[in-house]
Amino acid sequence: MTLLLMMVFSTLLNRQAFAARLVAERTGELHANQAQMSKYVEQLELSQAALKKRTREMTELAQDYKTQKELAETSEKSKSEFLASMSHEIRTPMTGVLGMADILLETNLDPLQRENVLKIKSAGRSLLTILNDILDLSKMDAGRLEIEAIDFNLGTVITDAVDLVRDKAEEKGLLLSVEMPKTVPVSVRGDPTRIRQVLINLVGNAVKFTHTGSVALRVRHEARDDGYLLRFEVADSGIGIPAEIQASLFEDFTQADTSTSRRYEGTGLGLAISKRLTQLMGGEIGVDSEEGEGSVFWFTVNVEAGRETVSKSDKPTEAAAFQARRSLRILIAEDNGLNQMILKSLLEPLGHELTVVASGMGAVEAVKGASFDLILMDIRMPELDGPDATQAIRRMDGERGRIPIIAVTADVMDENVRHYAQVGMNATVFKPINRAELITAMDEVLGEDVHLRTSAPPATEAPAPASPQGADEEAEQTPQEVVAFLANLDGVVGGKGS
Repeated sequence: MTLLLMMVFSTLLNRQAFAARLVAERTGELHANQAQMSKYVEQLELSQAALKKRTREMTELAQDYKTQKELAETSEKSKSEFLASMSHEIRTPMTGVLGMADILLETNLDPLQRENVLKIKSAGRSLLTILNDILDLSKMDAGRLEIEAIDFNLGTVITDAVDLVRDKAEEKGLLLSVEMPKTVPVSVRGDPTRIRQVLINLVGNAVKFTHTGSVALRVRHEARDDGYLLRFEVADSGIGIPAEIQASLFEDFTQADTSTSRRYEGTGLGLAISKRLTQLMGGEIGVDSEEGEGSVFWFTVNVEAGRETVSKSDKPTEAAAFQARRSLRILIAEDNGLNQMILKSLLEPLGHELTVVASGMGAVEAVKGASFDLILMDIRMPELDGPDATQAIRRMDGERGRIPIIAVTADVMDENVRHYAQVGMNATVFKPINRAELITAMDEVLGEDVHLRTSAPPATEAPAPASPQGADEEAEQTPQEVVAFLANLDGVVGGKGS
């Protein structure tokens, strides 16, 4: 019994020891798990704190991005408004300068006077070119310059570009030629305005920097699945360009060397703008030149095959004279006295019956009380601006609400021009006013060829000598016109016109 009891007791002791060891092991494991859990909890708390911090930072970044975006949009809007305002403020006095130059050219001037007026007009045109370059560059920087896709006649575009510099080439005794094989497609689809702009830049530069010899424009093409790749080359026998300068020619505000900015007119923007335009049209631009050996400037553009056959345009030039088949009743809404005088000088000789008002409200009241064939509507006017006046007229019943309205403005921003069309204006003509463009727009909105182009002597030709009495009258009349012009310029520069 004793032995049995000892065995039972020993078994119980062993079980107790085993249980104690098991409890100790489980307790140790529990402590280890608790420690690990505490570590995990601590890490989770740290992660939550980091996540909260990151969330706060992302929230702040998102708010900052929103703020910066709003500032950028406000800045871009302010920039666009500033550019539109500056364009308006510069073009308005230039309208007066160029308009009065055109008026003077139609009077009996002696050769020296005519030459001086032509120089004034040329200088004004140069200022407008610089302004247009800066506006184009700004629109491209903002990504707001759009490339058109319309059918056009390639021959017309080339002729227009070359004709603009032909007189300058002839003055310098340069041979100006165009090489365009008959295999080159004529009716294509693309942006004729921008292709013409690049051509004018390249051909104009070639004539500017070439003193003797020739300038040749060569046109080639390569068929593509979706149309054609057009390649234009302008080769000249001019001064050439050093190799180390060529890479920087297409950068903003760059000319071949600093001395050219004094010897040759220009801002150095033409080639930079041409590069951006060719890239927007899916092409490239470059130059091959050696100093003293002439240059070949080239560019390529992608165009589609024309969907419609476009014949070569017989677009009238600025110097063309016109006759009207019939007299039109035209309402002119313009608040600036000088601009009124310029429009009158363009339209009265054609026999049109003109009514002039100085505000948008005056235009609305005039339409209520009389019948008109056409309205030339200024944009910025007191009481009621041009777009609001147009909307008021469009709300009228019958024929009055359908009178063709042409916007005549110094504002050339694309988005504003689209707005004019949206409010009911049928076309837009920009200041300074080009006689041919104005008359073409008038015929288009009327849907009728009211005006016929007639032959006219070039503006550079001096008129036949006047009689002594006529000469005395001219000596009296011309200063009076100039005095009136200078007096009206005060109002123009003060920002009264648009």
